[in-house]
Amino acid sequence: MVILLIIGTAVAVILGSCFRVFVLVPVMLLATAVTIAIGTVSGHDSRVIALATLETLALLQVGYFVGCILRALLRVGITGWHRRQRSKAFDKKSHPTTS
Repeated sequence: MVILLIIGTAVAVILGSCFRVFVLVPVMLLATAVTIAIGTVSGHDSRVIALATLETLALLQVGYFVGCILRALLRVGITGWHRRQRSKAFDKKSHPTTS
């Protein structure tokens, strides 16, 4: 069950960095079905399955949020880098160095 939580969180980070929030609903439904199926096949108690399902859903949401934050930070970082490179090129054109 722990591996399922880790994989779910990693998938959510990837989804958060690539897709909008609407993709989260089908993924959460799929994760619920998979968690319940694995818990039932493994012979766990229904309370353990319910707790594992809630943990999975919470970690999916946290992972998605982290992915969204990473996406925003990467956009700002790339834009800032691009601006710095452009300003350096502009400085070289406007103030040529004499040798």
